[in-house]
Amino acid sequence: MKKLAISTLMSILFCTSAYANELHIDLNEDTFQGQFDATNASSGLLFSARVTATDESQVYSIGARTNQPVSAQSNLGGGFGGKLYLIDGDFDIFSALALGGNLEFKIRDIEDFSILSSVYYAPSFLTFDDRVDTFIDVSLRLQYQIFKNSAIYVGARNLRAENSNGDSEAIDRGFHIGFSLDI
Repeated sequence: MKKLAISTLMSILFCTSAYANELHIDLNEDTFQGQFDATNASSGLLFSARVTATDESQVYSIGARTNQPVSAQSNLGGGFGGKLYLIDGDFDIFSALALGGNLEFKIRDIEDFSILSSVYYAPSFLTFDDRVDTFIDVSLRLQYQIFKNSAIYVGARNLRAENSNGDSEAIDRGFHIGFSLDI
């Protein structure tokens, strides 16, 4: 299944053009994640496709969100949007439509250093399975721009689903390291 996740990400990579593109790859002891972002310069919309693979679960998502500076603050940006998830895990296969957004804060005193966060949430009426009540995707990362077109980062992620019995299934939880490339 990990081979399917990686080949899906590579297919998405080669099917896009005419956008500002970015590739993010991160991992920890248990998880691989690859994400491809394409920003349309004329509309300011960011489109993303992501694959997260563990030994027990695979999560596929596609999404769109705004991508703008926040109220004329040149060091603060972000946007709102949504993601459609397909999750193959301990709850079997289910899907969810999560709403949320991202924030990026560039620290002025430390050049090329930024803090990025994202929160996406799907309540029970947006999880398309009676056994799943909520789906949550939260991440935080510290990023340093090494070269003009690449950065390294360390982060933490909490990707989980809660079923109707109140049990919570952590799909991915913990720290990771990674890099991003402008392509």
